[in-house]
Amino acid sequence: MLSIIIKEIDEHGKLSYWEIYKILRDKYKIKCDKSNIRYHLEKLRKKGFIGKEEGKYFLIAPVLCIDGVVLFTKPPAVVNCPFYKQCKCDFRDGCQFFDSLPKEIKEFYIKLIKKEERKD
Repeated sequence: MLSIIIKEIDEHGKLSYWEIYKILRDKYKIKCDKSNIRYHLEKLRKKGFIGKEEGKYFLIAPVLCIDGVVLFTKPPAVVNCPFYKQCKCDFRDGCQFFDSLPKEIKEFYIKLIKKEERKD
């Protein structure tokens, strides 16, 4: 569900948790609680992965979504990692998911990270 939320925020630019709830309900037929959506969005915001302005959430840097896994570029992180229970490593320190990606995706993601670092 997180990858769908990120995709919709990317497509719309900014969305409130209520707007995301309606999109999930109407477009994707996903039943979930509004407070649950808000909780996860606030958790992402507090960790610095997304921003919030006037009640609407937005992406602060490029993000990749691959098979339900979300790769943030700022700060570099993997969310919903299928290897989390076995690996529990830092993204930049031997991440099993990142290592399992095709070379082209790894190179693309590394370029995104470097581009974001140059902005700072």
